[in-house]
Amino acid sequence: KESLTLLVRHEPPPAGLKEVTLVTKPGGGFGFSIAGGVNGEPVNPLDETDEGIFIVQIIPGGAAEQDGRLCVGTRILQVNSISLLGKTHDEALKILHGVLDRMTLLVCHGYNPLTSTPVNSESGSITSWGDGIIDERTDELEKRIYDQPSS
Repeated sequence: KESLTLLVRHEPPPAGLKEVTLVTKPGGGFGFSIAGGVNGEPVNPLDETDEGIFIVQIIPGGAAEQDGRLCVGTRILQVNSISLLGKTHDEALKILHGVLDRMTLLVCHGYNPLTSTPVNSESGSITSWGDGIIDERTDELEKRIYDQPSS
């Protein structure tokens, strides 16, 4: 008689994992810009092979700034339960542009744009790291503001 032993390991959740819901008027936009994605310009200054989608700008007065839980360097994992993992920049934009007035994001810490250091709960208690300030590196990135045109 043969037996098979299966060992299942679960990775711990990423640091700073949280769900953020933003609400805006239809056509009003959600007030942030993204960069990154598969085969795109690297965004994470600590890992040039990281193909994640990151927030690179918080638009003053927008829904993201008013909510206060998102900041530059935040990694976006899902939009309304649709994974952004493995998506190109254009695919991520298409998903974002498909949202009308209520967006639920699953996000986690990414990097700190002010110090270019990783953000995690074990090395410190950094949970917010700026007011939409973009470091010099993001000036090189192709940024697209997520604002839907008014209909």
